[in-house]
Amino acid sequence: MYVSPIICGEDQTCEYSNACYGLAAGFEGCTPVEPAPTPRPSLANNGGGNTVLQQIQSNPELSGFAVALELSGLDSLLNENDKEFTVFAPSNQAIANDPVFSTYATMDGWIHHLRTNVQLMIVQNQVLTDADIFDAATTELVSLNGTLQISQPFAQVNLVSMERPNQAGSNGVVHTMDGVIKNYWREYTLRDVNQHDELVDGLSPILDRIQFDEPLMEFEPSGTSWIAARNRGYGNDSIALGFYPIVQELKDPNNAEFQNLTYMYNLIDFNLYEQDIERGFQLLVMPRAGVAHMWITKDMTKGLLRFNDAVLDRQAFASNG
Repeated sequence: MYVSPIICGEDQTCEYSNACYGLAAGFEGCTPVEPAPTPRPSLANNGGGNTVLQQIQSNPELSGFAVALELSGLDSLLNENDKEFTVFAPSNQAIANDPVFSTYATMDGWIHHLRTNVQLMIVQNQVLTDADIFDAATTELVSLNGTLQISQPFAQVNLVSMERPNQAGSNGVVHTMDGVIKNYWREYTLRDVNQHDELVDGLSPILDRIQFDEPLMEFEPSGTSWIAARNRGYGNDSIALGFYPIVQELKDPNNAEFQNLTYMYNLIDFNLYEQDIERGFQLLVMPRAGVAHMWITKDMTKGLLRFNDAVLDRQAFASNG
């Protein structure tokens, strides 16, 4: 270890490096002096009075992200001066290199995919420079929609590096990123039922047998909704409700034709978001099977969303629907 000389002044104080702090305290006649703190990067002028939204809108390299903010309805939030934000904004090139996010931001029908992804890029109630984030100690940050993992050795946020940090605004700071920060579900397609525990037992055996499961892996610009039954739909509950013949047909390894048809009947060629559907809603759609319509309704009293007679249990996102 390198130990710098200890210099004692007439006032009996001493100056020394961080490395020899512990040694200096033991020298007779010396009063230890705390090392001077490392200066933080300056957020000079606070963006000239511009909010972080205005900083983003005025930056040509962030025009794609500005559009995503507007479409997702998050632009007004970043314009509020009584709140503070740290924003990890993907550059136009980063968005161009991510065709999935580009689709969310440019095609109709992906609004909630887009919003949840953009929310992940915003940390509220904190103004964090790159030095605050990459301080050799921080491991995660909490965004508007989930946790961001911080890599100190690689100076990355959710595996994405900063291209241009510390663009100050009156209510926060913007970091231009060289990639799109992604939600965990961006790694999975509709085919990955193993990501949803209550689907595994009922659907995995069927998906292993059907002949045409490619639609669950394909990315359609219009989106895809899969009406997937949770495992109790193929278990004792369904038998008690009188669905035993259907359950047996779906479980029969020799009945591929029926299973393929049922699977294709449960695919709708657009994203159907439960939160967008009001009570009293009624829609007759033709699923991908093309052999019979499906009646989608939301009742007035309980607000239950039904696909024919099946009631929605929960909704989950995948990268492609």
